Amino acid sequence: MKLLALFRVPYSEEVYEEFLKFLIASRLGLIAPITIIAVVICLLWGLLPKQDLLLWGGLLYSAIVARFFSIPLGMHDVGAKQVRRYVSLFVWNTHMYALCWSLGTVFFMPDLPLEYVLFLILLLAGIAMAFVFIVISGSSMLVFPYLLLPPAIWLLLQENTIYINLGVLMLLFLFFICLVARQQLVRFSSGILIHHHNNMLIKELKSEISEHKRTTVALQSSKVEAEQANEAKGEFLSLMSHELRTPIHGIIGILDLLSDAKLNKEHQENLMLAKQAALSLRAVVNDVLDLSKLNAGKMEVRCQLFSLEKLLDDVMQNFSMRAKSKGLGFYYKIQSVPEKIISDDIHLRQILLNIIANAVKFTEHGHVAVIVSRSKMRLVIEVEDTGIGIPEEELSSIFDPFKQVHQHVHGLSEGTGLGTSIAQRFVTLLGGDICVRSKVGEGSTFCIDIPCEFQGEDVCCEVNALHSKDIRNCSAKH
Repeated sequence: MKLLALFRVPYSEEVYEEFLKFLIASRLGLIAPITIIAVVICLLWGLLPKQDLLLWGGLLYSAIVARFFSIPLGMHDVGAKQVRRYVSLFVWNTHMYALCWSLGTVFFMPDLPLEYVLFLILLLAGIAMAFVFIVISGSSMLVFPYLLLPPAIWLLLQENTIYINLGVLMLLFLFFICLVARQQLVRFSSGILIHHHNNMLIKELKSEISEHKRTTVALQSSKVEAEQANEAKGEFLSLMSHELRTPIHGIIGILDLLSDAKLNKEHQENLMLAKQAALSLRAVVNDVLDLSKLNAGKMEVRCQLFSLEKLLDDVMQNFSMRAKSKGLGFYYKIQSVPEKIISDDIHLRQILLNIIANAVKFTEHGHVAVIVSRSKMRLVIEVEDTGIGIPEEELSSIFDPFKQVHQHVHGLSEGTGLGTSIAQRFVTLLGGDICVRSKVGEGSTFCIDIPCEFQGEDVCCEVNALHSKDIRNCSAKH
């Protein structure tokens, strides 16, 4: 009984009505079985008696013609009580069509070589899969036993092991296709019922059609305005970023002046918090401005001669206090790189600021180190940390704008998620490459490789950025 329950499906008058609409719309689909029958007759023409093939083809074509006329021309010709009758006619006609295929196959198989038998079995399997989409009730699912059971029984009764195995496979396929058809019918029935209930709701809302039309007109107008606003977005972001930076610089300057005044400890702490907030706001504005310029293709590269060591000193000092408060090792190494290089120092500074900022933010123990080396006419910079690391599945999106891979970590989700994206675009602008290696719990290493020109003597230098600049280990190579 439990096995039989698998093939019981819910149905309603709405399901029958929608299924009949589907049959009317798919009337031209009968061309496919007509073509298949003609192809099979042509393939078997020299192998079987012609009169048998013609008789079999005639029966199949008769079933197709009967199926064609069992479907009404349109739903306007069908009353509510006639829907079930038309569907029943179609179901029984389908049964007859399946029996013609099945019995014809059983009649032909004794006179056919093995390869033709396999062809007919595969053809029956394909027809059965097509029937999955036209089952409408439990009785209509009988089409599968009608189609597959007689050939399977005939194969099982043969003494040939291959035929017996094929028969077993056909029985298993029969059970499988019945389960699939049942699931398809349940989904179809549920979808039709939902569609029917939606139609009832639509009828109840007809009184609001005029308001909906007015809303549509308003939405279309808003869409046009939104498109115009979107075109001006880049220009607006650039202009506002410039305008915002001026008062922010004024605020930071005043805070610097106040820091020289004699204030008590509490006021000094409040002043430091205000300055940090102002610096954070300036960083966000700068990121937005840089991103808008990069997107607009207006960012220029201006190469000049500068000291790499001085650039690293300036960049590292921006994060030395935070690194020191965390107890981190914070230093940079220069490994046999000339003391002067020719590149865009402004863009290189922005790249390092964004990458090192993330390294310090996501590292609570260990160290953050910047290692600089040379590979022919390219400058190689590695920013190494022992932080929380980046999951492997998120490495591919680490350079996407507004992407924050550690949003789930409390206290580490501040920021816009633009840092690595802007750094990557600046590296590309300079003609270089950037990549990242990371392991969760062990840390990350960002590797930056940009072309540049070198001047001066090679320098080997290791500088602890947490102490004064004169505490260093440097040497020059002639």
